[in-house]
Amino acid sequence: MEAEPTKVTSDPQKDLINIISYPAITLPSTYHNVIIARWLRSLRHLNDYFRLIDQKPYFEHYEKYIKNILTRPNAFIKLAVLADDQDVVFGWSVNEKTTLHYVHVQELYRSKGISTLLIPKETTSCSHITKHWLEIWPKKYQKVTFNPFI
Repeated sequence: MEAEPTKVTSDPQKDLINIISYPAITLPSTYHNVIIARWLRSLRHLNDYFRLIDQKPYFEHYEKYIKNILTRPNAFIKLAVLADDQDVVFGWSVNEKTTLHYVHVQELYRSKGISTLLIPKETTSCSHITKHWLEIWPKKYQKVTFNPFI
């Protein structure tokens, strides 16, 4: 596990966070459940196509898909946590080699630079798209390609 203290741009005196990283297969269960729940909910609400899927099959089948990604040997999780209390998670990302699978930042902490800290610089592709990703993709990540089959 690596920890890099980083100040969030909105209020540098108040919002001290750490970025911590885990191989996905060693992610503590407390974080594991948070990631799955937030990924499922946010993808469904922030992607118009996923919203079209009936609720029961979406949650049942997509949870299995997310768990599959989290068991891959090259999958890594980055978490933005409160420096004084690592149980407080502001956001997280799931990446595998140069593919960003998902990045999520809690609504109150968006537009403060957290997603930039969570997205690896070597990212060349992404496998999921949300309304928020569509906003930042052309501005900051023009060279990143979309490939949902990775």
